Amino acid sequence: MKARLKTMRWAGFCLLATGTMVACVDDEYDLSKDIDMTVTVGGTNLVIPASSTEPITLKKIFDLGDDEDQALKTAKAGNEFGLLEGDYYLHEKSEGTENSSSITVDPVTVDFEEKDHQTDQMLEFLNPNSFGLGINVPDLRQVVNLWSHFELKQDEVTGQLRRLDWLELDIPMTLKLSFDEETTVAQLYIQEGFSITFPEYITIVSESDDWKVTEEGNKVEARKEIPCSKTKGAELKVRIVKVDFEKFPQNEKPLTPGTQNPDGTYKDDGRFYVDMRIHANGDMALYGKDFPVSDPSVKVHVYVNAHMETASLYKVKGQVDPNFNVNIDPVDFVDIPDFLNDPETNIDLSNPRIFLTITNGAPVEMGINAILKPLDENGNVMKKNGKDVVIAIGKENGTEELLIDAATTSTGDAYTSKTTVLELSRTGGVTREGAKAIKIDNLSDLVARVPAKIKVEDVKPVAGDKPIILKLGKTYDVNTEYEIVAPLAFGEDLNFVYRDTLNGWQEDLDGFELSCVEVELTAYNQIPMQMTLGAVPLDAEGNELADVKVAVTGNIPASNGQEVKENTLKITLTAVGGTIRELDGLQLMVVGKSTAESAGKAINENQTLQLKGVKLRIKDGITLDLN
Repeated sequence: MKARLKTMRWAGFCLLATGTMVACVDDEYDLSKDIDMTVTVGGTNLVIPASSTEPITLKKIFDLGDDEDQALKTAKAGNEFGLLEGDYYLHEKSEGTENSSSITVDPVTVDFEEKDHQTDQMLEFLNPNSFGLGINVPDLRQVVNLWSHFELKQDEVTGQLRRLDWLELDIPMTLKLSFDEETTVAQLYIQEGFSITFPEYITIVSESDDWKVTEEGNKVEARKEIPCSKTKGAELKVRIVKVDFEKFPQNEKPLTPGTQNPDGTYKDDGRFYVDMRIHANGDMALYGKDFPVSDPSVKVHVYVNAHMETASLYKVKGQVDPNFNVNIDPVDFVDIPDFLNDPETNIDLSNPRIFLTITNGAPVEMGINAILKPLDENGNVMKKNGKDVVIAIGKENGTEELLIDAATTSTGDAYTSKTTVLELSRTGGVTREGAKAIKIDNLSDLVARVPAKIKVEDVKPVAGDKPIILKLGKTYDVNTEYEIVAPLAFGEDLNFVYRDTLNGWQEDLDGFELSCVEVELTAYNQIPMQMTLGAVPLDAEGNELADVKVAVTGNIPASNGQEVKENTLKITLTAVGGTIRELDGLQLMVVGKSTAESAGKAINENQTLQLKGVKLRIKDGITLDLN
């Protein structure tokens, strides 16, 4: 190149010096030190012939790797989210390991101020000899008819209990029949069929072989004749195991619910009260041979003593507000492409979807309320229009109710966990079989720019109104998984920015001075975005050339994702007050926007953008510096 330029210099000198074709005899004599050796070629317009690019697919532009952990993915055939093969979508989910979730209801015990209660009845047996019957009378009978009264009450019951339909509990109870030691009778006999009856809402079990529980469940009867001695009496042990309040008197309430604290927890100021009456009824006998011969009659003071132990309430059916400890792990977005992370990008996804999957091990139907916040890489809440983006979900926050199904149980002892999938979206509907559709109008704000993390705060479950069977004091596991699927189908507020740099021109343009360059091209677009093109001239250090003016004429029309749209664009580079000497390349900025026609159309890796008929037009020629 240097040899060629030197020859050109000498040729130009000879022509200028003589005006005719003569030979120069002194090759060593160089007048270039004194004469400006610049040459302009090309005339008014110098056009480099047209060329074209191969169709550029979004797959090539996005240049995604095969890493399954990256947030931006390409749908495979048979995609579970209802996408077509090749559709782009953001996909991340929580790890489910940071926080454990559980549901518990505090245990309840009921003590008794008076654990012992005694009732008595005077029985009178007439001497059979008074009637000439003698001691051969097999037995003399008297009817016992006694009522005992107990109050089951507790004034510091957890406020989590809101209503009781029935409860299973354990109250050990000892009933003892005895009689006055001052009497001259040594032994009485409780007759078969003698019964002790509890209220109809009570279920008992017998722990004494001589006594059986009848079909009603609230009565015990003597299986046979039972001796009752003056020294030992006769003892019966039972356990109260269930109280069915559906059989409770309508004008009585067993539970007065406790009050709620401002933070949603409950005070232990609920009141449990059951007024329980026990009826002992049946025959007691005195054999004639045991009757004191000299006494015309015998009065026997009979006692029924009832002793109640502390009651443990361990299973309830009713309305309960448990202690919820439900946490949802944050979602981290990994390996986001730069063009999606650009500060000027507002991707306005037309219908992002959040799948909230909760496996509930408790028989508690619950509504979920929560706050979703997108965070940037520094942990700050991201903004839209200058305000923090905060998405509130749940009935208490004014959206559709996010209702989680309860575990199933028939006995309250064994529970079958139930998994609920809530599909949150801006438009409603479901893409996953069995999911519940939840419409959240402003959900797209959550990913207006792709966040580094989506955090879930203030998770507040609320128990449903349906009656449930629940063990008190038991901890039930609740497993949560939070998944985001956001197809790249943009809404009308899309502002999509893609930046790239073309450089390395300085070596090729060294020695050329350009005053104006025009680049013409025709764009063929199948991508559902209208795109405008911007350019910034750069020097070899990547700095902007402030003395070069850039003008772009035309835009790239949006496709519907299927048809190809075309248009011609022109980029003009003009030197301001001189020539373009330092140009090394351009930083290109493609800004995409949705239109009413293209909004909601999916972005697919097979959609193409092609540039044809690319022409480089150099205005006013090229000036060569031959000095």
